[in-house]
Amino acid sequence: MPGKRGWVAVGEGTLLFVLALGLIAACWWRLEVGSPREREVLLWLVVAAVPVAAVTVVLVFADTSRVRSVPPAVLTVLALPLLAALVVGVLRPRLVDVHGLLVGVVVAVVVVTAYIAAFVGLWALLTLLGAGAMSPATFALVGVVCAAGVHPLRVLLRGVVDQLLFGDRPDPLGAATRVADSVSDDPVLALDAVRQALVHPYAALLSGGRTLATAGTPVTYTHSLPLRLGTEEAGELVVGLRAGDLRLPRTDEQVLRVVAPLLAQTVRLRASREAAIAGIEDERRRLRHDLHDGLGPTLTGAAYAADAARNLLDSDPAAARRHLASVRTSTECAIREIRRLVDGLRPPALDELGLVAALRQHASNLPLPVTVCSDELPRLGAAIEVAAYRIGLEALTNVVRHSGATSATVTLTTSPQALTVEVVDNGGTAGS
Repeated sequence: MPGKRGWVAVGEGTLLFVLALGLIAACWWRLEVGSPREREVLLWLVVAAVPVAAVTVVLVFADTSRVRSVPPAVLTVLALPLLAALVVGVLRPRLVDVHGLLVGVVVAVVVVTAYIAAFVGLWALLTLLGAGAMSPATFALVGVVCAAGVHPLRVLLRGVVDQLLFGDRPDPLGAATRVADSVSDDPVLALDAVRQALVHPYAALLSGGRTLATAGTPVTYTHSLPLRLGTEEAGELVVGLRAGDLRLPRTDEQVLRVVAPLLAQTVRLRASREAAIAGIEDERRRLRHDLHDGLGPTLTGAAYAADAARNLLDSDPAAARRHLASVRTSTECAIREIRRLVDGLRPPALDELGLVAALRQHASNLPLPVTVCSDELPRLGAAIEVAAYRIGLEALTNVVRHSGATSATVTLTTSPQALTVEVVDNGGTAGS
């Protein structure tokens, strides 16, 4: 009978082993040929099955005589992770990156299994050496020796899994150097440099809630990093996480923080370029409007008057002279309009006198005394001079028309970042 029970136990163990292999083979096959939806559900089940199987094996080896009499409560506890994984896989399969979660679970199970095996192995070795019954202190020492290898083993296994699944990870210093050398004022090229150096599937630059540029293929899980120039936030960098990463690796984040100022400068240059283009287009639109509605009709009228004068030159010289006078009047109007348009592009006083003197010249023609004060101005760009001049003129015009003031002061001050034009009058609150 004992021999028969032994054969029965061996047969049951073999059957369970064969069933486990069949289940693993079936899951592997479905992962290979199944739809993406099926694969997600199966991966969630595998995430729960790996630790459950590990716990079951530990229980079996701990007390083989009580395997057949496992309490139902223990079976229920072991089944709960499988049920929870099935629910998450069906309802919320993208709650987290299941690939990264599976890698972490496998690494943790292998590390725990190795710890237990090392502990039992050391205990068995000490027993064979004649240590006899070990004291609690000896058990604690064995546990400390085994625990010392947990972290190195975990790091090693994580590196092996990364190597098998994703290939070589980039060296942080080398990646930072390549990104810094490749970043340009073109945001698309800058993102390509970041993505290729760090081997990320996706990267995007955002500013003001809109996407400036993207590179790669969008993925579900991303990490965002603010881009700052000094204390000002210029935009945001979004990188897609690699398959198997639950979060951005610390070394990758360090590289991105090193190159973040370069990317922020790229975003700022892009914004400045767009603002300049928008300003040019607005100026072109204004010129087109002025030419179409002002100068165009004047020249058209002059052309018609010249044709009429030519037709009447022999039959009615007096009428022809009147039309020629009209042509001269229209031509003078066209010249004045052209001068107005040229002055609108850049007032001649700025080139002849400079910004401060041009403001003083304009202020001298106003019906109230205006004092113009200024720091020693550095060399300013043409666009800045024109903008400051027009702002000052518009403010003084509002003072004359609306404030009821008897005097005003224009103050120009500079800082490393800006030119400030301040207009103050002594009028009432409604007109200030």
